[in-house]
Amino acid sequence: MIKVPALRTPAMVGLGYILGVIIPSALLLSYLLQVAKPLGLFQEKVREPLPWVIVGPYPIERDLRRLRDVSGVEEVISLLDPKLPFEALLIAEEEKAAVRLGLKFRKEPFSYINLKNPDTQERLFRLAEEVYQRGPRVKVYVHCYLGRHRTKAFEEALLTVAKRR
Repeated sequence: MIKVPALRTPAMVGLGYILGVIIPSALLLSYLLQVAKPLGLFQEKVREPLPWVIVGPYPIERDLRRLRDVSGVEEVISLLDPKLPFEALLIAEEEKAAVRLGLKFRKEPFSYINLKNPDTQERLFRLAEEVYQRGPRVKVYVHCYLGRHRTKAFEEALLTVAKRR
């Protein structure tokens, strides 16, 4: 008997890809973020450059809870870039967690490429100036994924703003 392959429409192939690859990958990513904290060895430590500003790596929900309960953080500023699919998923998860915990969540996306670009530097300094001006009225946590590149660039801008005062 001759086997005839099943006919597949483009929609069926797309659905198969979504069900077979995208959804399992998203579920695995979500699990790893909650349990294993991938790349944890490469993440920077959480730092407090000013008494009302804490900076560091991407926080999972228990990190956000600890930042709120122990450090008094009221607002989270994410520097993640939603143009990167992996980071778009992280932003969505973090925003849900922040809302559940009663934290204000703000997106200030930056690419980690070319942080020394004058336009990028201007945006970083504007954000740093705003955070500095608010002072201790609102304690914030600012982060990117690893807390190394975008977060360090923000921290440098913030400290420069602070020195000018």
